[in-house]
Amino acid sequence: MPEFDQKSLCPSCRKIILLPTPIGVQGIVCPHCQALYPKTEGFLDFLPPAPTGQSVAQKFMDRPRFISAYEGKYWRKSIFFAFIAGISFSHEFDLITKAADLSGTEVILDLSCGPGIYTRPWAKKLAQGFAVGLDISKPMLSYAVAKAEEEKIKNILFVHASALSIPFPDGAFDRVNFCGALHLFPHVEKVLGEIHRVMKPGGILTTASARNWLPGKLSDRIFAWYKKLGVTHFRHHELVAYFKEAGFEEINTLHAKHCLFIITAAKSS
Repeated sequence: MPEFDQKSLCPSCRKIILLPTPIGVQGIVCPHCQALYPKTEGFLDFLPPAPTGQSVAQKFMDRPRFISAYEGKYWRKSIFFAFIAGISFSHEFDLITKAADLSGTEVILDLSCGPGIYTRPWAKKLAQGFAVGLDISKPMLSYAVAKAEEEKIKNILFVHASALSIPFPDGAFDRVNFCGALHLFPHVEKVLGEIHRVMKPGGILTTASARNWLPGKLSDRIFAWYKKLGVTHFRHHELVAYFKEAGFEEINTLHAKHCLFIITAAKSS
């Protein structure tokens, strides 16, 4: 089994913590400030007991029925989702996996991983690498851990944390995948800045996010309503500007149809 000798960043004192392999049953304790980060239901918990600031959309995605249906034929792999996204999930997965250009030795971060719809299959491709799935939703992470155990995936770790303050040091990851959640964050520039920080030079970022595909003032009214629920639909020039502002280069749009963008970018070597 590939070992994960990665280091973490203590959210309390911002000093480096060595993550043991495997993580202890009780979790980890910061040797600097003694903060305890427990292992809960199989995932490492870096957030306070009651994180705040979740939008209506994020709260909805914590519902057990939605979680169990998320990666099945009733949502992400449904005909309906393929229609509104202009692409089937299988095609999306193949497109993004090809763009990630995995050799099998990378350490990857699947940000806002949800039930691990990318984390788990990518971990299986990493014969000498490791996959970390990060999400703010405990119910999603519990499901992801259970599925990973069911599939007997060993080179994987799930962490409960926020994309606004990723608990890993600079240059920790070869690849970062951020599919289906960029549009759920009100501070896009901060999230992309954090991603850029934790990526190694030459690393690749793969993203899929909501697209504003309607012209004119009507779309502004429609998508202003969505934004109140916590979902931002971007126009292409807006997303490209955010990527550039965060320091990314080689920004490529792989898909821009209906309500979905698939965009990749790289951190300069």
